[in-house]
Amino acid sequence: MSEHIEDPEMNHGEARASRDSWIVGFDAREAWRKYKHTWDSQRVHDFLLRTDIIKPLSTDSAVWESVFEGAPDMPKFRLPVWIGPNRPLWDDLASLKACLSNQWPRDDRSCWFVAITRFYEVEHRESRLCDIGHRPAGTVVFPFHEATSPNTALSSWQFLGYDVADGSLLSGLSNCGYGTEEEIQSYRERFGGHLNEYHLLKDLDPAVEFRQLTNERIPEHSPFFVYALWLVESWPAVPENRGKGIA
Repeated sequence: MSEHIEDPEMNHGEARASRDSWIVGFDAREAWRKYKHTWDSQRVHDFLLRTDIIKPLSTDSAVWESVFEGAPDMPKFRLPVWIGPNRPLWDDLASLKACLSNQWPRDDRSCWFVAITRFYEVEHRESRLCDIGHRPAGTVVFPFHEATSPNTALSSWQFLGYDVADGSLLSGLSNCGYGTEEEIQSYRERFGGHLNEYHLLKDLDPAVEFRQLTNERIPEHSPFFVYALWLVESWPAVPENRGKGIA
């Protein structure tokens, strides 16, 4: 039998208004396993700033597995040739749901449909998507700012927290090492209290500060950006006698 994490309390007001951000895309992420089944003690020590958590959620599918790539014990889903410009994220939520509803295994596992948004006001000046003419020749900035459906965050979505990741969604918060023991401890003391039970930052200001430090710490992946993760819905509905949500 699968184990599940509880759905979060309704939390719509902690993220900045959607006019300050744009939707990068949607995904279906696994919601049935305890993270320490796949995270050994060394990985926890090297990559997490808080360990008393339910499990780490992230933009990064190497941290929080997509059911389409990397999620354990899942069939290989047949995907459309085109799912959107920011693959592996989908640009159309309805198409994502339709794909899974036709192929989901008949067992008690569930996934979370999530939306990922990115913030305008904390982007690096040199990579602003609205000003292509000022980029160096040949520069490609990911993720692409293209139309999505829906194209704004809905009031029914539940805010999960902020991640800090590069344009490919590699997380600087939970998938980039922190260096020496002293450096790890320094980051834990500075940011541990700002992390929620999903190892996501609870507020925007600490996320902006963490982004700035991460650009300096990992210049080979900079610029990093602030992303918000939203729970659209848990799917399929899990019977009450089996629990619900993320393990």
